[in-house]
Amino acid sequence: MYSAPEVIEEDKRGRSADIFSLGCVFAEMTTVSQGRRVEDFHDFQSETDPDDPEQMTLCYFATAHRVKDWFASDKNSAAYALICSMMVKDQKGRPTAEQVMSGVMEPELPPMNMICTCLFNEFVQGGDRSLSQYLDQ
Repeated sequence: MYSAPEVIEEDKRGRSADIFSLGCVFAEMTTVSQGRRVEDFHDFQSETDPDDPEQMTLCYFATAHRVKDWFASDKNSAAYALICSMMVKDQKGRPTAEQVMSGVMEPELPPMNMICTCLFNEFVQGGDRSLSQYLDQ
């Protein structure tokens, strides 16, 4: 469900595939933090499966383009812009882990800021290693 397009296509992939997956999780967490239901989000983003027109898919690799519409009416467009950038189809267009971390800690991104407090506490304030060191394992 959270696999990046390049994973589904069995193409070359790297950390940007993880950024895509994290964007999917952030989209769901942000939905809930805004008082909305994940089930409603899934219903909204579901589309007919092109390989089987009688089936619906809510796999993010096929429906990521709908995320922007889901958040269009919300006030915090900067947070949703970050999420959408994490979920672009072209893996080269996605932010790095450091850019995501920097983005979620911006004061004008309250939903993302609340969601990522645990990451901030672990990797910035008191953790014994940096985010880069953690990712390089």
